[in-house]
Amino acid sequence: MKTTRLNVFLFFVITTLTFWVSAAPLAQKEWTFLLFLNGHNNLSSYGDMNIKDMEKSGSTDQVNLVVEWGQSGSNLTNRLLVQKSTDPSKVTSPIIMSLKDRDMGNYKNLVDFVKWGVDNFPAKHYFVAVWNHGSGWHFKEIDQKADQIGIHDISYDDVTGNEITTEQLGVAMAEIKQYIGRNIDIYGSDACLMQMLEVATEMTSSVDYIVGSEE
Repeated sequence: MKTTRLNVFLFFVITTLTFWVSAAPLAQKEWTFLLFLNGHNNLSSYGDMNIKDMEKSGSTDQVNLVVEWGQSGSNLTNRLLVQKSTDPSKVTSPIIMSLKDRDMGNYKNLVDFVKWGVDNFPAKHYFVAVWNHGSGWHFKEIDQKADQIGIHDISYDDVTGNEITTEQLGVAMAEIKQYIGRNIDIYGSDACLMQMLEVATEMTSSVDYIVGSEE
């Protein structure tokens, strides 16, 4: 009888401690930078190079550098917490999660990545960036011609043939805003031709600052 009571007591203590540990809030940093790095095309090698550049500093006690990284020739897309490099000849940051057959031309997967990043790396401020080819926004009258010359807004995935349109990019930012309960501090297009009024207009109600390249 005593043994049974002791076992019940120990079970209660262990269960309570486990719940307390799992419920403990994650440490909040000043900034979390979330990079959706779509290398599912001919830019793949530059993605590797850019992550190595990020590893020169890595995440700090005030900044999380988090990347969803797709590479050409691999059906795995990896999520990394970028750490200071231990070997500049290769990417050394730890892989936190691997996703199979990830369509990086689907805006819903961009939203999913940012939500995951917010949950796991909370911060006072968020910088969301999309890395890939970009072509900006185009009038409907030239859409047919644009398709013929390979213009697809941003984040082309050559495996699936999909891309994120300007309108979908705006939808993604709105959904992220709703999830975090406030505007995204900064949105960045690490892609050509995306610093357009038409692109910015899609997210004026969900993003405070927009950065990108006009060329």
